[in-house]
This record gives sequence, structure tokens and C-alpha cells, in this order.
Amino acid sequence: MNDDSEDNQAAGLSRWRRRFRVSETRHVVALIGFGAGFVLAAVYGVNWWITAMNTVSTDEARVTASYATISSEVSGKIVKFPAEEGDLVRQGDLLVEIDKDEYQSALEEAEVELKRASAHFQETQLQFQAMTATVSSEISRAEASLEAAGGMLKEKVRMQELAKYVGKSQVEQSEAGVRVADSNLARAEVDLKKAGLDLERAKSLFEKQFIAAKDLDDARTVYDSALATLDRRKGELQQLKADLQLAQVSKLNNFRDDSPLAEVRTLTAKSDVRKADADLRLARARLAEVEAHKARLAAEESMIEKLRLKVQSQKRRLESATLTSPVNGVVVRKTANVGDIAQRGQAVLKIIIRDTLVVRANVRETYVRHIGPGNTVDIYVDAYPNRAFTGKVKLIGDTTDSEFALFKPGGPYARLEQMIPVEISLDGDTNNRELKPGMNASVYIHRSASLGTATNNKKQQAAGKTSQ
Repeated sequence: MNDDSEDNQAAGLSRWRRRFRVSETRHVVALIGFGAGFVLAAVYGVNWWITAMNTVSTDEARVTASYATISSEVSGKIVKFPAEEGDLVRQGDLLVEIDKDEYQSALEEAEVELKRASAHFQETQLQFQAMTATVSSEISRAEASLEAAGGMLKEKVRMQELAKYVGKSQVEQSEAGVRVADSNLARAEVDLKKAGLDLERAKSLFEKQFIAAKDLDDARTVYDSALATLDRRKGELQQLKADLQLAQVSKLNNFRDDSPLAEVRTLTAKSDVRKADADLRLARARLAEVEAHKARLAAEESMIEKLRLKVQSQKRRLESATLTSPVNGVVVRKTANVGDIAQRGQAVLKIIIRDTLVVRANVRETYVRHIGPGNTVDIYVDAYPNRAFTGKVKLIGDTTDSEFALFKPGGPYARLEQMIPVEISLDGDTNNRELKPGMNASVYIHRSASLGTATNNKKQQAAGKTSQ
């Protein structure tokens, strides 16, 4: 019995010792775990504090870029579409080609219409120039005839007066008239010769294209006028010679000229004046035809200008059937394929413009004073949580995001902390190709000590001015 009790006591002591050893091990492990957790928490806290003191961080950030939307300016069937999503394209590369047959035909038709209208315009212009020269010549001739008829009328009136009142001196006056007529005829012959030489010279210069057609017409008009004047002077001379002979016969027979005959001649001269005046009015009436022709010429010129604009428009349409890349970048979206009917204004693909990748973040307004353009930024994205991308502050917004919001959070006068948009440029295109537009990001903007110091100095100066 004593042996059994001793064995029981020894077994109980052994169990108690084993239980104490297990409990002691647990306490040590717990103490070690608590110490390790405390150290980790302290390290994290110190790291967080250092980061918070040296950077301005925010999770409200996204990677974004500038896009070029390629749209069709004309409608038609897509016959070529070499661009695919993910392709690198350069400025000028072919992206889309639309069927050009319709636009090529329209261009050729417009060019034919323009050529036809231009030819007709040139013909009308030549007709106008010829009509202008003809009417001007007719008016000049009519004016010269009227002037000659007027001169003849004056002479006939004078002769009528002579027949009434002149007696013996009629022969002397007739001889004086003949001498004056001879002088006028000689002068008219000189003028005609000079006008003929000027006309020949003008023809020679016109054939050599040294003068315009108008100058040649003017020279021909002057020549015609001189010829008409010469004919008139000859007629006057012949009439005066006839009057002289009549005066001589009258003197020999001792009687005066017949007054009724002189009156008849005067009436005839007045009739010639009226006829010449009618011819002049008729020639001037043709100026209305010239003006009508000129108006028609202006209308055709306006039509040619419209057709020229139509040709240019068709050329642009034909050129617009070929879409080329306006920028260097990457094709990210393709919304059409070969065989589709593209409509005018329809977007067929989108291109990310090269070197436009940026990060846009919202920073609390209370932290804006710690950052400025050029500050270094560490960027983390969810796709690469252990990789830091670098950039710099490019732009700080001039207004908050809520300034132009339709509904302002908390009302228009609620004092809520606002967010300021900040744009961050990325360092280098090669090192940041893994970043894709639309990715969520976390940014850590390194603070600018100079900005904080300057802000504090301004506050102290303002406080000093207020106390004074």
C-alpha cells in the first residue's frame, strides 16, 4: 500500500512539472510575439510618420492620357483598315480608306463643268471686247458726223445770209471762204496722214503684243474720225468753190444769189444734222447692250467661281476618303471593320497620343501649400503594388473640383474640406509603358520646405501688420 501511494505521488508530481513547463513555453512565445508586433508597429508608425511629414499622399488618383479620335469626314464603304488595336502608328500612317469611286467621279464631273464654263466665259469675254470696240467706234463716227453736219449747217446759214444781204462783195467773201476751206482741207490731210501712221504703228505694236486691243481700237477710231473730217472738208471746199462760181456768174450778170435756193440748202443741212443726231443716239443706245453683256459676263464669272469652289470641295472629299494618323501613338479602340458603311462624323478608332500619359490626383486643400510645380512624386498602382513609378508635379488646378459641380456637397456655403486637382507628369516614356490609362493610383508628393517656410513667413507678416 505504501508503495502504491508513493507511486501515485510521484506520478502527480511528474504531471505537475510537465504542465508547468508547457505553460512557461506559452508565456515565452506570447511575450516574443507581443514584442515582435510592438516592434513592427513601431517601425510602421515611424515610417508612416516620416512619410506623412515629408510627403502629401492621396488615393484619389488615376492614370490618364490624351486621345485622338479619328472620325470619317465622308460617308462610304470601308475598303481598307490596316490599323489594329495595340498597333504603334506614326503621323501620316494609313489608318482607314473609304471607297473613292464615287468621289473620284464627282471630282471629274466638276472639273469638266469648270472647263466648259471657263471656255464659254472666254468666248463671251472676247465678244464683249469686240462689242465694246464696235460701239465705241460707232459713237465716235456718229459724233464726228454730227460735228460735220453742224459745221455744214452753220456754213449754209451763213450762205443764206449772204444771199440776202451781200451784193458786190459776195465774190470776195466766197474767195475768202475757198481759201479757208483749202487751209482746212490741208490740215485735215495732215491729220489723216498722222492718224494713218499712228494706226499702222499701233497694228505693229499690237501684233508684237506691246499694247492692248483697246489701244488699237482707239487708234482706228482716230483714223476714222480724221477720214470723216477730210471728207467733210472736201465737201465744204467743193461747195464753196461752187458758191464762188455762182458769185462770179452773179457778178458778171449783175444779180444776186437766189435766196430761196440758199434757204433750201439750209433746210437740207438741218435735216443732215437731225439725221446725224439720230445716228448718235442710236449708237449710244447700244451702250445698254454692252452693259447687259457685261452683266452676263459677271454672272458667268460668278458661276466659274462657284464651280471652282465645287472642284475644291470635291478634292477635299476625295482626300478625306483616306484617313491618316494625325499623331504618333497607339491604337486603343477600333469601332469599325472592312466592309462597314462609315457615316460622316462617325468615330472609327481612338489613338493614345504618345508622351501624353499623366496622373491626375485630387489633393486636400489644406495640403496644397506644401506642394508646387516640379515636386518629385512617387506613384503606386494596384497592378504593380511593389513598384514605384516616378513623376513630377506639372500643374496645380486653379479651382476645386466642386466649384463647377451642379450640386455642391453640403450646400454652396458648407465648410467642407475641398479637393484641388493636381496633374503629374511621368518621367520618361520607356520606364512607364506598363501604366495604362484608367488605372487607379496612389501618389506621394514630396513636400517643398521652401513653400511651407514662405507660407509661414507670410502668415507671420500678416499677423504683425494686424497687431500694429
